[in-house]
Amino acid sequence: MEKTKLKIEEEASQVFSECFEKTCAEYLIPIGIAREIKAAWKMKYVPAHTLLFERGQYFTEIWFVAYGAIRSSRIVDDKEWIYSLSVQKQYIGDYKSYLTGKPSILSFETMADSVIYVIEKNDLEKIYDQYPEANEFGRFLAEYATSFINQRILGMQTMSLKERYKRLLETFPEVAQKMHQQDIAAYLGAKPQSLSRMKSQLLKGDSPDLQ
Repeated sequence: MEKTKLKIEEEASQVFSECFEKTCAEYLIPIGIAREIKAAWKMKYVPAHTLLFERGQYFTEIWFVAYGAIRSSRIVDDKEWIYSLSVQKQYIGDYKSYLTGKPSILSFETMADSVIYVIEKNDLEKIYDQYPEANEFGRFLAEYATSFINQRILGMQTMSLKERYKRLLETFPEVAQKMHQQDIAAYLGAKPQSLSRMKSQLLKGDSPDLQ
């Protein structure tokens, strides 16, 4: 039985509250200030396969995926490369564009019916100015973004195609099952033919080490 929009939003609200409050507790943000930050977030329900943001625009928000799945992509050598996959309980956005004020090179699209929580950069900076302790939340966002970028780059540079594919299945099992072969290849940084050959070898019990 499919969930109704109301049920999805109720679940998303609970997920956001639990994750946000946990983060504020870990970064020792006073309860009153945490409430101010939380109140600035806006919930948004987005149907599957909706273009949320198009490359070339300025990214001035931070998103939290409370339900569903979102992908970001960029164009490299005239080919689409899936830069990130984000599912429930993950923050998402183009942090470089957010910080520098330069146009984003990424596009964002929902892969399933999704609920995101959105906070505007201007609203967050007003809270930072009013409450110095709130800057700890900014530190959390910076550390989160840096950790993601480092893991993504490290994975692409040091892991074989087989290892990257297995990590995709372990990290995003439900999303990976619904992705097209071409999209999986675009996320793994591989040619569709190489991915197909590697999957065939895995089914046969071989241990390929394709790059």
